[in-house]
Amino acid sequence: MRINESGAEKMKLFKKNYESKNILFYGDSNTWGFDPSTGLRYPYEERWTTVCADLLGKGYNCIPAGMNGRTTVFDDPLKGCRNGIKGLDYEL
Repeated sequence: MRINESGAEKMKLFKKNYESKNILFYGDSNTWGFDPSTGLRYPYEERWTTVCADLLGKGYNCIPAGMNGRTTVFDDPLKGCRNGIKGLDYEL
């Protein structure tokens, strides 16, 4: 079997991701990158999850999974999917 150049690149990428350690940042608006001064999101480079990923360097795949209004264990009667413990399964 022959692998074309595109296939070889995909295999390298898969191997790199497979060998990396995955870190899931599961949290609330702080993890999402909420900027209270503007009500928007901090630029990608300024979010703590990105800074942490840069400090860790190669060998780590950091996955930010933040959601504004997420709580630890409480249901929000007005906004669904905010109960952190109930949503953890689908993030993993």
